[in-house]
Amino acid sequence: MKKKIFLFIFFVVLGIVQAVIFMLAYRRLFESCSFAEYLLSLAYAIPQSVMVSSWLMLPAFIVGVIYVFIRGSWHRMFMIWYITLALMGMLFLTCIDWILYGFWGFRIDTTPFIYIFDNPAKAIGRTPWWGFIVTFGTVFLMGWLVYGIMSLVYPKRCNGSSHVGQRLSIRHEAWGNLGLAIAMFIIGNGCFGLMGIGSAYFSDYQPLNHAATNPIYNLCHSVRQHFTPFDKQYRFMSKAECQIAMQELARPIQSRGPVLLKNDGRPNVLLIAFESFSGAASHYLYPEASSLAMPCFDKAMSEGIAFTRFYANSFRTERAFVSILSGYPGQPTFSLITDDDRTRHLDYLTRPLIESGYSTEFFYGGDGKFCHLDTYLDYAGIDRQTEKAAFPEDDFDADFGMHDAFMFDYVFNSLKKEALAAADTLAEYPAQPYFKFFSTLSSHEPFEVPMQRLSDPYLNSVAYTDSCLGAFLDKVRADHTIWDNLLIICMPDHCYSNYPEGIQQHEPLRYHIPMFWTGGVVEHHADVAVIAQQADLAVTLLHQLGIPTQPDDLPFSHDIFDPASPHFAFYAWPDGFGFLTDSCSYVQDNHFDGHPLEGSNDPSGHAERLGKAYLQTLFDHISALK
Repeated sequence: MKKKIFLFIFFVVLGIVQAVIFMLAYRRLFESCSFAEYLLSLAYAIPQSVMVSSWLMLPAFIVGVIYVFIRGSWHRMFMIWYITLALMGMLFLTCIDWILYGFWGFRIDTTPFIYIFDNPAKAIGRTPWWGFIVTFGTVFLMGWLVYGIMSLVYPKRCNGSSHVGQRLSIRHEAWGNLGLAIAMFIIGNGCFGLMGIGSAYFSDYQPLNHAATNPIYNLCHSVRQHFTPFDKQYRFMSKAECQIAMQELARPIQSRGPVLLKNDGRPNVLLIAFESFSGAASHYLYPEASSLAMPCFDKAMSEGIAFTRFYANSFRTERAFVSILSGYPGQPTFSLITDDDRTRHLDYLTRPLIESGYSTEFFYGGDGKFCHLDTYLDYAGIDRQTEKAAFPEDDFDADFGMHDAFMFDYVFNSLKKEALAAADTLAEYPAQPYFKFFSTLSSHEPFEVPMQRLSDPYLNSVAYTDSCLGAFLDKVRADHTIWDNLLIICMPDHCYSNYPEGIQQHEPLRYHIPMFWTGGVVEHHADVAVIAQQADLAVTLLHQLGIPTQPDDLPFSHDIFDPASPHFAFYAWPDGFGFLTDSCSYVQDNHFDGHPLEGSNDPSGHAERLGKAYLQTLFDHISALK
């Protein structure tokens, strides 16, 4: 029993050690922190480490009770293998957490497993090769060492049990193990006030909170939350209070903003989502940004309709697709696109377009099946889907499929065929307006592109895709059969998590993205300084095309050009949200409820109230989708 108590303390200390290693591994994030803040972070790491240790040791104490009555060598083998495997599992998950944090900026939860289970090869392909060597090498080495140490701690005995004089009496041993098992259960269930990720949160600087968070505890908490009914999550206020708040965010009935397009019939529409294009990299939005990163994008913004206060709803591509095509903001702890039973009941931008005579098509140089994307697009009515499976593997010019230069050329050829069809020169394509959706890919990690212009790998990949855009726009603009009746909408799917360097996951700048509209149907340049979000594109575009909507259609989408419509932006990350209006803003990590984070400017609490009502309503709506 004393050995098990020592093991309990050992696992607690191990939790503190991982926090120290985390701060050393990401020391650039803690350069501005004082030594006192380091110590405070380690102190706040203790409660969750105690809880994780109690979870791990609970089976050991239960087995100790059983061993009192059923003697044998099985107990020795159980303890050796159980502790060895438990430590190896902890170490493996902790190493994965350390690696992923550098990409995503939050401790490990269920989010990575969405992509690992959906497409293991693609998920693994995004991880640095050295990460596998270090992780598996460390795990197996430590497992071997722990197995050897545990074999010494629990040595073989000739008769499989200890002598009576060398151990406590059966009664005391049974009661001791039972009492400690009960204690482990109570601690593990948070009855001492330790329950909740927020127990590790103490600072306005998020990396200090993340350092104090135990990755195993965070993962277990996320799993539990994953299985919590949607209508039980994010209960910030009563249903009546929530409904009153949401009335302030409701879309006016039968309202519509001014039309900014030449409206001689229904124009063709090409929507392009740019992988990881951060607004902070746009010289047009931020003059201090390099003018070499995305000059073509910036030039198009200066010539077309530029949306200067536009925000991504989330931090991943598949969540952006749902925001863009369904007017449905991303969620903090759930990726809606992975739930086929719910996505079939969503509203879609494409369905009113199809009913109005538009054909639809999707282009992507990568795997079109990741995260159930193909099924989602089927529900959207997009029957023509072109992704890397449509091309011979010998033609792949990137490890993930096709680079953007190839795909931009492919999209241009598709537009040319449509133009020929409209002139009745190609019978295989119907002469009808079209909506085409193209998602780029080359500016995704690991940022390996066939061009070297900038030293920063991320900015260099952005510059490569930007150059592809520039060449594409030049070709389309020169062909009047395409350009004259075309609306091109360009926006990023999300920002890159580590640009600019040191940016935190919750900051509004992390979600600020550029968007522009161009094409022959755009009459003149305009800067649209209205605050808006990706989910607003659906209703805005439909209204510009003369297709009316009702408030129940695409309920989370608003007409950006309608002055009578409320204008705001909502974004989410695991596990938090931001809510921005023209006059106030509120940013909250849900683990740190009631404590606004950097980016908040909400003296009256107005943005906090609306943001919480919005998130609560979003999860109520998800719950009712089935």
